[in-house]
Amino acid sequence: DITGGIYTLIVNDKSGCTKDAKLMVSVLQYPKFFTPNNDGYNDTWKIRGANSKFYPLSDIYIFDRYGNIVAKIPLDSKGWDGVFNGELLLPDDYWFKVQLTDKKGKDHFHNGHFALIRK
Repeated sequence: DITGGIYTLIVNDKSGCTKDAKLMVSVLQYPKFFTPNNDGYNDTWKIRGANSKFYPLSDIYIFDRYGNIVAKIPLDSKGWDGVFNGELLLPDDYWFKVQLTDKKGKDHFHNGHFALIRK
């Protein structure tokens, strides 16, 4: 029950014979909604817990209800702001498809949906 992000795990040897080991881990989280109203909270939709250090290759696509691509998001960007071709998109459900390739070349596929809420 932790939020998406990059975390450092520290492993301690109970007997004290070896140095503490540190391990960076990525916990992915896909927001269920965003509210692009420039109030500083949830203004963009992006994957939490993923960056190009963990996933050097990525494809993140956002689709409307008809299956049209409305955004391709770079992994290290601020995220999608609810705009397509310079126009604000309507409040609605949108779908995402993600392919993240880690440093070992293993692909991780995710998809789902979220709501764009305008208030």
